[in-house]
Amino acid sequence: MKRKLLSVLLVFVMVFGLTACNLFTVNEKKDMERIVATVSSPNENGEGTYEDTITKRELANGIANYASTLSSYGYSNEDIIDYVLNNLVKARMYIQEGARYIINYMLADDSLKSNVAGKDMNYFMKGTEEEPAYKTIQVLLADYSETEDGLRNALYNAAVNSIVESITSSIDSNVETIKASYGIDTDEEEEEEEETEKEPRATRTKTEEEKEPVVIELPENATDAEKVAMLEKPWEIALSLADVEDVSYETSAYGTLTEKEIRKRAIKKLKITLESNDYTVESYFVEQLENSLEYAILDRYQVLLEGSVNVTLEELQQNYDALLKQDIQAGEADPSNYPTRLESVSDSTFVLYHPMTGYGYVKHILLQFDDVQAHELKVKQASTSVVSDIETFRAQLLGNIAVRDLTEYQEKGEIKYVVAGDAEAKTLSYKQYDVISETLEALAKVENAASITSITYTAKDAEEGETVTVTVGAGADYATLSEAIAAIAKAQTGSDYYLGYGEATVTEFYNYFKSVFGSTDLNAEVALSEAAKQDSVSDIGKVYQVAHGATTEFASYSDLIDTFIDWIFMFNEDPGMFNNTTDYLSKPGVDLGQTETFVKEFAEASRTVVALGEGAYTIIPSDYGYHLVICTDALNIDGGVTKLEDNAEALLAELNKGSDADLSLEQKATLTAKIFNIIYDTKLNAVYNTELAEKEKLYEAEDGTRKVVINNKVFENIIDEYFA
Repeated sequence: MKRKLLSVLLVFVMVFGLTACNLFTVNEKKDMERIVATVSSPNENGEGTYEDTITKRELANGIANYASTLSSYGYSNEDIIDYVLNNLVKARMYIQEGARYIINYMLADDSLKSNVAGKDMNYFMKGTEEEPAYKTIQVLLADYSETEDGLRNALYNAAVNSIVESITSSIDSNVETIKASYGIDTDEEEEEEEETEKEPRATRTKTEEEKEPVVIELPENATDAEKVAMLEKPWEIALSLADVEDVSYETSAYGTLTEKEIRKRAIKKLKITLESNDYTVESYFVEQLENSLEYAILDRYQVLLEGSVNVTLEELQQNYDALLKQDIQAGEADPSNYPTRLESVSDSTFVLYHPMTGYGYVKHILLQFDDVQAHELKVKQASTSVVSDIETFRAQLLGNIAVRDLTEYQEKGEIKYVVAGDAEAKTLSYKQYDVISETLEALAKVENAASITSITYTAKDAEEGETVTVTVGAGADYATLSEAIAAIAKAQTGSDYYLGYGEATVTEFYNYFKSVFGSTDLNAEVALSEAAKQDSVSDIGKVYQVAHGATTEFASYSDLIDTFIDWIFMFNEDPGMFNNTTDYLSKPGVDLGQTETFVKEFAEASRTVVALGEGAYTIIPSDYGYHLVICTDALNIDGGVTKLEDNAEALLAELNKGSDADLSLEQKATLTAKIFNIIYDTKLNAVYNTELAEKEKLYEAEDGTRKVVINNKVFENIIDEYFA
């Protein structure tokens, strides 16, 4: 169940930039610490009052960051101050009420009561001498994790990494400024690095279920003592010089300067910037960390309010009817807009009325020519107009396309190997962007490769310092070097199928594809070499064979498509297929005089598999290489209308369970689930906004339980101070 985080104008309690404009002229520490407003309410245990204060500095920061934007919307100076202060006050109200709601929830649950028993809001929000506030806020959040403190640590670490990144970014910016002032030019080095390094391959975006807790990143070269200190004081990570390369630069005016010396000056410059606003690095870090974790309190507040939201079958049907009516009106008013709407579908925008047939969606794996092959084909096409000669030449190139797993980029490291008769191990280093297949292929080509007796390498996901050694030869782990290399590649890629040194012909690749996804069952097999000689679609297969009475290893159609997506990230060279929300839309054809949107062969293949239905696939050649195309959705709908699922009522009952719902990916992708999410988000927004509006009234009441007090004296001459 997806949930949207609702905006409550909390920008004023989140991280401020380190270089905000200084619009005010009064900057004395004592003056900036004056209290502008207090927001207070009773503690849950009835003992005393919890009170938040808003300082003149917080107001100044808010004005400095947002005055320009608000002015552009026509706000007067007085309006800007009122707006900023009003939002700072509301933020404190919402945080107080969120914390109170969480405490009451925990007190009502016997299994959670011990976490808050005997503690009040002052403990959680302001901390104690022994425990800083950000640690006590974590206690309030800890009960929401499946493990004892998994979520708390994930929230904390995510906030820490974000703030460390912000500080590091500011230091890096200072480094570049200082280098420029010293006349140090690193552009040539950067260009050279860009030429030698490969672009990291796209990785698949993980779902919420797949995401792992964030961990604090420590400098690679830090000592154990330094790492312990950094875990206790995370801001030290950004200030560390342990992982800085000590490169030297020659300057005309300042002699030799090292990278570490420049970074030290950049850190000093950062500290001066902070000190001008009455911060140390530590106090800035702690304040922003507390803000981040307070924001998490509001997120938890919203999660708890979800329990009061429920979607009925009547609401589901009414919304469906309204959306369908709207869709039919749009379709009949302008049928030609139908393809455009199909290209814009998402989880919240979809097409229910289909005035035209022949449309569908496909996914695509491109096995393309390398740069040399592509150039050779262009030269051939420019040198002759004889179609048969070009096709014959292209068929030869197609037969030489090498397919490999492109996902396995390594970190920097090395492989050690021992050659018979030489006791000393030799080292083969690899760069960050080398793929495993290339590194192992290089190993197979080293001098005396045939005499290698052992190979030592760092295994994928190994603990720091762990290595694996395999032996080669008669009676050893592997009889030949090629067997050892193949085994290492399998272990590193996690694949049961290994294409030589990571490469295979398209025929080998496609045969393996069929062995995993299901053999063709609609047409007789056509040899791939024959397919390379013709433009028409050939060798069409049906991956999802349940409809044909056959069996498949996949539990569901969505499981099969999920696996195909994994293959896209392993082998595909079409960038349009990475993490795309919508698949490629296949259209029935083009009118006379018009051109195809896609490559002609790909477009024709897409139409063919769409006509055959979901799960139909084919592989066809073109001037770009081979296209493996699979139909993910066929819109040849009877009656022209997408209907709610027959089991909509059962699905709705499960969806209403919220985070406890047991739904497959296929069920989450149903029309019922998509419409449910639209209704649910609307209702949750209404509940949340109503809840906050009601809480705001409590601070305006005259019963004295909750108060907002503005210190009017602070506003004397405030316009002159801030907008002089």
